[in-house]
Amino acid sequence: MTLEVSEDGRELRVFWLDPASESGYRSTGLSWTDGMLVSDLKDALTLAGNLTCFPSHLIDDASAYVRWGQRLRWTTPLRAGDEIAVLERISADAKARRHAKVERQRAKAAK
Repeated sequence: MTLEVSEDGRELRVFWLDPASESGYRSTGLSWTDGMLVSDLKDALTLAGNLTCFPSHLIDDASAYVRWGQRLRWTTPLRAGDEIAVLERISADAKARRHAKVERQRAKAAK
């Protein structure tokens, strides 16, 4: 498993959010063999380690891996051609904390 696309073009695309990027996200292609699992993807991303702005704190979080809006498990088989997103799950508490922080920042700016 490498970060370069295999000669037969069988790859798995992995996307993640990056607000600093012009498009708002980044992606990479991994050579992929049908039937490999999400846990294999975790291992490949761990080995890659230096992907620009990749949320490495999510690598060990099974709920961060999403295909077509559905969360995946470590035992979910993946196929070449799949597009996988690595996204942070936002809890209601985390959302409330973010909103409170924004309100504090706006109040400071208004003074």
